[in-house]
Amino acid sequence: MNYLIGLLEIKYTEVHVEKKINFFFNYLKHYAHYIGQSPFYPQDNLLSISQRLLFQLKHNRTNCKKYLRGLRRSFNEVNHEVYSSLTSLEDVVKILNDKADDDEASKFIKDNEQIGQYLGHLVEELEDQMVKLCVDRLKNRLACEHELEEHLTEIKDMTQVIVTELVFQNHSINEIIELVKRVLSNDINFFPLKEEIEQLRGTDSFETIATDFMKDRNFSDQLEGIHHFYAKEAVEKYFIFRVDNIDFFTDQSFNINGVTFMSKDEDKFKLIKKRFRDKESVIKFWNVEDSCFAFTKVSFFETEIGKKKAMMKIQHAVNHINGKLDTNAIIYKRGYIKTSDFEQAGSRQGLGKSDIMIRKDRLDLLQQDSVHSMLTGVTSKAKDEMIYNEALYQRASLTGSTADYWHYLECLVNNTRKKRLDGVPLCNYIAEILSQFLNKDHKHDIALSLSLIHI
Repeated sequence: MNYLIGLLEIKYTEVHVEKKINFFFNYLKHYAHYIGQSPFYPQDNLLSISQRLLFQLKHNRTNCKKYLRGLRRSFNEVNHEVYSSLTSLEDVVKILNDKADDDEASKFIKDNEQIGQYLGHLVEELEDQMVKLCVDRLKNRLACEHELEEHLTEIKDMTQVIVTELVFQNHSINEIIELVKRVLSNDINFFPLKEEIEQLRGTDSFETIATDFMKDRNFSDQLEGIHHFYAKEAVEKYFIFRVDNIDFFTDQSFNINGVTFMSKDEDKFKLIKKRFRDKESVIKFWNVEDSCFAFTKVSFFETEIGKKKAMMKIQHAVNHINGKLDTNAIIYKRGYIKTSDFEQAGSRQGLGKSDIMIRKDRLDLLQQDSVHSMLTGVTSKAKDEMIYNEALYQRASLTGSTADYWHYLECLVNNTRKKRLDGVPLCNYIAEILSQFLNKDHKHDIALSLSLIHI
C-alpha cells in the first residue's frame, strides 16, 4: 500500500490485527486527502443518498423520475448489513426494489405514498446511529481472527462513512487526517474523550478521572474516540482582530458580509478590556495607535481552524475597504481575542519583537508548499507565469478548498492558452512542469488534468 499518504506503522501483538489496523488508519488519511477528487473517493454515504431521495420526493415529485434511477442504484450499492438494526431500512429497500426494470422502478417509487414516510424515518435513524454503527463494526472487524483480505471492502466502506460524515460536519481535511493522531494519543487534552468525562473539564476531578481512563483504555476505547470526535458539537464564537492603518470614530462602525469594524474605544469592548487589564501582552495589542478592531462570528471545532475562517472573512472585508477608499489597512495576524458574549474572553497574542525577527523555524515555513520552492531548478518558459499566480495558489493552500485550487488552475491555464512561445502554447509548458510533481502533491493531479483539457 505504498501509494497511501504518510504511512503509519503501528505495532500490535497479533500480526493479522496489526495489518488491519495499519490499513484502516492509513486508508482514513488517504480517503480524506483525496475525497471528492475522483469517482474512487466519493463524498457520499447511505445517509446523504437517503436525504437526496427524500428531497426529490418532497420537493420535486412531479419531475423526480429522472433522478431516481441513479439514486436507487447508489442506495443499493451500499452495504446494508451494518445497518440491519434500523427499523425503516427494510421498508425502504422493499419499495426501491419492488420492480427490476429501472423505468418501472422509478415510476413505482414516484407514485408510492409510503416511501416518503419510510425515508424520513430512515434519515432520522441514520443521523442518530450511522457513525456509531460503523465504528462498532470496525472494532469487530479489526480485532477478529480474519486476515485483512476477508474484510478489506467492508473496512473501506466504513472508512468512507466516517470521512464523508466528518466532511459534511464541516471538519477541515487537516482535522480529519489529524484524527488518526488524536485516536492514538495518550494526551488527555488531545484524545477525543467521551462526553461524561469531557463535561468535567475545568473541575478538580477532571485530570484524575481522565488520566485513569487513559491508563485503562484499550484498543476498542481508542476507536470509540472516533465517535466521540464526531459527536462533539461545533462552537460558535467571535474572533476579534486588530486592523492597523485605519480607525473609526466612536459611535461609528462599518459592517460588510458579517464583519464589523469599529473603534477599540467602543463600549462593546469595555468588559473585555477590563478582563485583560493586567495582561501586558493584551494591553500592548490594544494600545497600538491608528488601528481599529474587526470581528466576525464563525462556527468551528478546532480553534486554529476557527481563527483561519475568521481571518479570511476579515481579509475579504479589508480588501474591500482598501479598494474603495485607497487605504492600506492590514490585519495584525499574530494576535486575536475570542469571545462568545463580549464579556468572557480568551486571547492569543504574538511575542513582541520575536514576532518581527524571523527565526530559522519560521523561515523554513516560507519554503513549504510554495510555487517558488517547487520550481527551484526548473528552466521551463512557463515558470514566470506560474509564479505570477502564486497568490491564488497560496489562498488554495490556506483553505484546502478544491474549488480554490480549480480557480488557481483555471486562471493559470486560461491566461496562457492563447500565449505561444516558439510556436508552442504556453499551457503546454505548464502541463509539462506540473507533471513533474504528480507524486509529490495530489493537487497537481488536478492541475495536469485541467491543463490537458485546455491544450
